[in-house]
Amino acid sequence: MIHAKDIVGVIDSIAFDGKEPIWSDAEWTKQIKTRLCRLGKNFRYWVYASTAENTDGGEWLYDLTWLNYSGNKLTDVELVLESEWSVKGVDEDFQKLMLARAELRVMIFQSKNMISASEKMQDLKSQVNKFTKSCEGDAYLFSCWVNDVREFHHEQYIYSKHTNQGRSTQTPLQNVD
Repeated sequence: MIHAKDIVGVIDSIAFDGKEPIWSDAEWTKQIKTRLCRLGKNFRYWVYASTAENTDGGEWLYDLTWLNYSGNKLTDVELVLESEWSVKGVDEDFQKLMLARAELRVMIFQSKNMISASEKMQDLKSQVNKFTKSCEGDAYLFSCWVNDVREFHHEQYIYSKHTNQGRSTQTPLQNVD
């Protein structure tokens, strides 16, 4: 089972490498997919993503997917990830994640500052809460590149149907499973 802190560690290492020189959106996406594919392979998952190294195939419904198989039978979806650098495309990609039956759903996006990053994360949590198919324990990781401070801000969100809301854990994700 993957832990959100492992994903955060990889994303933050990419952020450190990408500060100088400034990468294009395409390079950010390639680096994120390649390094998370490597992590998935280290955990012995089948990993699928386009424009990334060390995969078992191209995109499989999502920008990046980690799967388990028994023979040729799918047994588990450990991780699904969408990344969207255009502010206008975040909701559409995020709503695809809400449909996934995965242990962890990861949404990577960018924002101009911490205020707009926090507002977007609150909006994404609100979408989960309003979605009638959300299930107890649905886990999300939001990772937002904040342009004015040039670093990622992360928040993990676990949905609870008993309160029709979840609980959040923000950076650092040291004690979050």
